[in-house]
Amino acid sequence: MRKLPARSKVPGAIAIAHPLPAQLVPQPRMLPVKTSPSGLQQRITKGLKSLELQAQRINELAGELEEAMHELKELASEVNQDIRAMKSARNPFERSQEKALEICEYWATSVPHVGQKPNGALLLTARPVDLFKAERGAMSTALQLRQQAKNKQVLKGKQN
Repeated sequence: MRKLPARSKVPGAIAIAHPLPAQLVPQPRMLPVKTSPSGLQQRITKGLKSLELQAQRINELAGELEEAMHELKELASEVNQDIRAMKSARNPFERSQEKALEICEYWATSVPHVGQKPNGALLLTARPVDLFKAERGAMSTALQLRQQAKNKQVLKGKQN
């Protein structure tokens, strides 16, 4: 094995035969240019406004993403209904014991959310998305309506 010539006078330094590509060479940190206090205040104000706008943008995009997830679920439900209808039309007398294949599975999911701590610091977290909230609401409403109808029947029976 050939020994590389030392390029550094620093003890323990490793000599490199081929220079690193420019993007891999660590760049020295630029020291901030001396700025007046009013200039710094303007930069801080501008930076805070930019942070606020970016946080709002993230939350808006998260809302759009959540809406798109609900649309995906609705579309998948329609496709599932069409698949069942097609299978039923092909063989109307067959009652399959196997569960119908669902075109889409749903696991717990979330979207990003930027909130603000009491001290004013921004906090990037994940907000859970409940893809089944509408179904639970519909089931609850249906249950209430059935209960109201049952109560009306009981009242009519007592009046007769």
